[in-house]
Amino acid sequence: MRRTRNVGPSFRIPQSTFRNLAVVGMLPLVVLAAGCARLFGPGALPPAETTTQMVAMRDHVRLATDVYLPKTGGPFPAILIRTPYGKGNEQNIVARLLVAAGYAVAIQDVRGRYDSEGEWAPFIHEGPDGADTVDWARGQRWCDGKIGLFGMSYFGFTQWQAATAAGAHVTTFTPSVTTSRIYDVLYRGGAFHLLLGAGWGLANPGRRSGAEFGFNPAHWTTPLLDLDRSQGKPAPFWADWIRHHSFDDYWRPASSEGRWENIAAPALLVGGWYDIFGADTLADWRKITTQAGPRARRESKLVMGPWNHGFSRNMKGVDFGGAADFLPFAKNYVLWFNEFLKGERGPDLPRVRVFTTGIDEWQDYNDWPPPAARAQRWNFHSGGHAERGGDGELLPAGPGREIADGFAHDARNLVPTLGGAIFPPEFAGPADVAAYSKRADVLAYTSQELGADLHLAGKISAVVWVEADTPDIDVAVTLADVAPNGVARLLVDGLTRARFRNGDNPEWLAPGQPAAVTVDLGGMSHVVKRGHRLRVYVAASNFPHYAPNPCSREDAGAARTLNSSQVRVLHDGEHPSYLAVDVHP
Repeated sequence: MRRTRNVGPSFRIPQSTFRNLAVVGMLPLVVLAAGCARLFGPGALPPAETTTQMVAMRDHVRLATDVYLPKTGGPFPAILIRTPYGKGNEQNIVARLLVAAGYAVAIQDVRGRYDSEGEWAPFIHEGPDGADTVDWARGQRWCDGKIGLFGMSYFGFTQWQAATAAGAHVTTFTPSVTTSRIYDVLYRGGAFHLLLGAGWGLANPGRRSGAEFGFNPAHWTTPLLDLDRSQGKPAPFWADWIRHHSFDDYWRPASSEGRWENIAAPALLVGGWYDIFGADTLADWRKITTQAGPRARRESKLVMGPWNHGFSRNMKGVDFGGAADFLPFAKNYVLWFNEFLKGERGPDLPRVRVFTTGIDEWQDYNDWPPPAARAQRWNFHSGGHAERGGDGELLPAGPGREIADGFAHDARNLVPTLGGAIFPPEFAGPADVAAYSKRADVLAYTSQELGADLHLAGKISAVVWVEADTPDIDVAVTLADVAPNGVARLLVDGLTRARFRNGDNPEWLAPGQPAAVTVDLGGMSHVVKRGHRLRVYVAASNFPHYAPNPCSREDAGAARTLNSSQVRVLHDGEHPSYLAVDVHP
């Protein structure tokens, strides 16, 4: 195996970042506990009856499950939490808070993890196992037949799977900072999310979580297929993740795709603009409100805050203010359960509530994207020198007779990840990406100073016409809000692998033949203030967020060599490159 040296700038992860992945996984629940404690006051947590049971699944594999019950009364509505990070012990504060609110609580180790039987294959078994656990809970004497699902991140993914597989047996669920389709998180535009996939996957290769973050980008090696072994953390599922680079029969069981009509329960979807799952939360909202059962479509709600995966409001030197604090919001989970499981008054939430950055305010809508939002184009222009912050412009006017911009993509010096919606959370956020303007391998297209506030509210994407002297390249796009002092705060970014520009079947680039590549940038609610400027950066890498492109016809997982490429971006009348945004009046 050949080591690829000097693949990009240093991206150091402090040793203290993830000493314990179980703690990281439970962090949002600890935050929730702090928020929910405000509902009950100090000293208001009575002891709970606790037992541990081995619950048999349909294939007779038994999953370790801790049950927490109020001391008196019953039967109760039940809340199910399924986790890969260890179910804890009888002192679990989240369980005791929910018991204090009048619920039976079952916390379960997922298959192959901690005290549960079976083999650990992340994401794959959560649908059937979730449905079987729901049916088991509904049959217990302590359960009144109503089931709520709770949890964040992987916990939230298990909710989507159980709600899809169990159908009407789930009463309500609360998927937060998560996704219904895990493939779209591990792969984006055909490229592997390296920092997330290797960081999380190699820290959780077996029965228990590792002691540290699972991937050191400074030790990046090829081929990608062998990365787990080269990092000294072999994972039995790693090769499957890399070989199955399209949404195929391996990934379909870990998705609600094609089964949305099975979801009957209303859901409270909670996401963050700078969370790795942010774009997927928005995609899930669109699916549940158009394809799920009638109650799910009608009664689900969406909340998007200015948060990363740890619900921080302060990232990359930007504090979004007290209104963005997650703790006061966390009590809404209990209020949500009270409404759907007990028939009590629920949280005071509109159908859609989003935090609008730039003005740092919460805003309410009837849907997302807002029905009043309208599509707007900002076209690329230049005199052929948009590199190093040169003459690239971003204008509403359409393209004319223009000179293409070019740059050299150097496989030994990849463009560094500087922020955005990434994992681990401490690297996420609205980073100042003005340094990209100093690079010869990054093109920058900048608008004039805005004469009035511009509210971006909805979908954001870019269409980039490219040529290359290699069969494949990546098209990486970053959108920034540029302040009068030159600070360029990252709003959204994305990447598409050119070979997958039209779907899962590779279509190679041909020399001298331009190809249009669409880059999905997710969505945002952000006000670009008067006097600020919009800027779009275009590059051919974003490392270590995404695994580097070998720029060849080789399978990206098996390639041992990363090739350099000469790239051209066209923006003339026949090949209009542009940014597409939804704008709210």
